[in-house]
Amino acid sequence: MAEPTTGPTTGPTTGPTTGPTTGPTTGPTTGPAVETAAEPGAPLYCPANARTPEQVARMADLEARGVCLFCADAGSEVGGGDLVAETEHWRAVGNDFPYRGAAEHVLLVPRAHVTDVLDLGDVARAELWDVLRTVRGGSTGPYGLGMRNGPCEGTGGTIAHVHLHVLVPDGEQPLRMRFSSAR
Repeated sequence: MAEPTTGPTTGPTTGPTTGPTTGPTTGPTTGPAVETAAEPGAPLYCPANARTPEQVARMADLEARGVCLFCADAGSEVGGGDLVAETEHWRAVGNDFPYRGAAEHVLLVPRAHVTDVLDLGDVARAELWDVLRTVRGGSTGPYGLGMRNGPCEGTGGTIAHVHLHVLVPDGEQPLRMRFSSAR
């Protein structure tokens, strides 16, 4: 995986929005404008899909505070794992709860709070491939790329903020990706 990029580390406004918008949010921010397509009042987490009791506890705490883990600034107490790379529209962070069989597990997270990658603007969607290339660096080995779109209740995911999983196998066995967090 690539070394962290340099540049601004300020992020979007934090927390859930009050409803869908058709473009960037307005008002002062410390980073780029943030698009949102979240359903008002929809849960931020799906604890029934969690793999560990630690995930369930963390989700309960964040949900109670109305905090989306992926909307927080990178480096904050709720911003995800270690920052690997960032661009104007994306952050790449280590997964705090990596999948078994993965030597590396990085999450590509859009700064915009959306549940479907197609709800991102054209520039953000195009930039996804740039951040993936940065994360992969010069590596030519095998990796998996997985993404769930839509409400997490129906996808097997645990958070209502679209993100991609970049998984590098540990070499002991083929890395099998399932689109369900079923144990």
